[in-house]
Amino acid sequence: MPANSGTRRRSERTEKTVVIRDRRQVEELRRQMAQHKERLAPRASSNKGLVLWVIVGLAAFLTGGLVALFATQDVSETPAQAGPLPSAAPAPKAAPTNTSEPPSVSIDELPIEPK
Repeated sequence: MPANSGTRRRSERTEKTVVIRDRRQVEELRRQMAQHKERLAPRASSNKGLVLWVIVGLAAFLTGGLVALFATQDVSETPAQAGPLPSAAPAPKAAPTNTSEPPSVSIDELPIEPK
């Protein structure tokens, strides 16, 4: 035995784990754990609903992607307007007469309005 049996080391004074010495406390703890598990059981059914919604959402996303793919595929398959062959000499073209766009103007050519 050590000479200073009254003084303990710090690690001996503080317990690192919980010690249950009473059998009733053990039974009560087991009962509480069982009740906690029973409370968690209904959550499993809500997880099934969540999984169902995820599957439905994924199916909708894939369906939309397929519709978009086939909708754009029809447009890209239409043949372009037949133009002159590259070997043929291009005919001289007149100035473009596109009336939907206004002519481009330099900013220096715009009139200055006084305030």
